[in-house]
Amino acid sequence: MKKITSFLLLIYLFFPISVFAYSDYIIASGKNIGIELKSNNIIVVGSYNIDNYNILKESDLRIGDKILKINNYAITSAANMQKIINTIGNEKVTVTYKRDNTIRTTNIVLHKEEGEYKTGLY
Repeated sequence: MKKITSFLLLIYLFFPISVFAYSDYIIASGKNIGIELKSNNIIVVGSYNIDNYNILKESDLRIGDKILKINNYAITSAANMQKIINTIGNEKVTVTYKRDNTIRTTNIVLHKEEGEYKTGLY
């Protein structure tokens, strides 16, 4: 019995049951692996075309920017951002974002698709 207990203790010491990883940075590779980041803002990690329009090519936003506000409404999550965009209901909105510790603003064009406004951002 003592050998089994010692063996199990060695397994638990060398093979952790839970692993946690924390980082201040994420590198977007374009592959979805099912991770949800907890952040106070939305971090732009990519874009997709809507009606042959790509927001990263047509606006000042870049990968890595943190979206802080849309039309002066604070953005706290992707769901919050979608709700605000649909509530505003305009095709053009002002986005306040942070890049390299500098707060900036830009205007973006939204596209209505299936009854909801889309930014084209990941």
